[in-house]
Amino acid sequence: MPRGPYFEAGKYRARIVAQGFGESTEKKTPYFFLTIVPLAQVVGEEGQEYPAIAEYERTITRYLTDKTLDWVLDDLESLGFEGTKFADLDPDREGYHDFRGMEIFALCEHEENTDTDKTYERWSLFREMKSMVHAPLPATRLQKLDALFGREMKDRARMRATSNPPLATEPAGAEPPAAEPPAAEPPAGITPEEIAAESDKDDIPF
Repeated sequence: MPRGPYFEAGKYRARIVAQGFGESTEKKTPYFFLTIVPLAQVVGEEGQEYPAIAEYERTITRYLTDKTLDWVLDDLESLGFEGTKFADLDPDREGYHDFRGMEIFALCEHEENTDTDKTYERWSLFREMKSMVHAPLPATRLQKLDALFGREMKDRARMRATSNPPLATEPAGAEPPAAEPPAAEPPAGITPEEIAAESDKDDIPF
């Protein structure tokens, strides 16, 4: 079987073919897993489907810790699980909640391992992105923010004004300065030497 990444990153329709529990090799962290077979890649807002390039099995692994518990329970509820014990999901137990045969939407992401310099697939249940709801901030809270941080904002404004002084501009309606008159040209037919000679005569005292 080809080693990942084999599937393109994105959303897939997949079928669950197995489930169970296990634990990590090093830290012995318990996890619940679903084995899936991608059937089609789902593209675009309209959900156009394209057949998967191959029906290779992939695994969705959810580690069970205090930090991940809420996420795991959300995933299980999205699959229709309403039990009160993880033991109800154990395939070795008679009458367990069986997910096999269900078709779900799964998400394939690519992750780089800097130690091995390889890229791997990471599979999870697909979750629709929810728009964030912004609660309006009362005007009184804005006033308190200005009271707390207004001085810092004013200091920054003064620093900007100091480092970037405004360029000097002419007052509105001012006329431009008069241009310097052009230097007088000597009369036609008189050479510069003759002009210099006449100037020397004027400097002789009487």
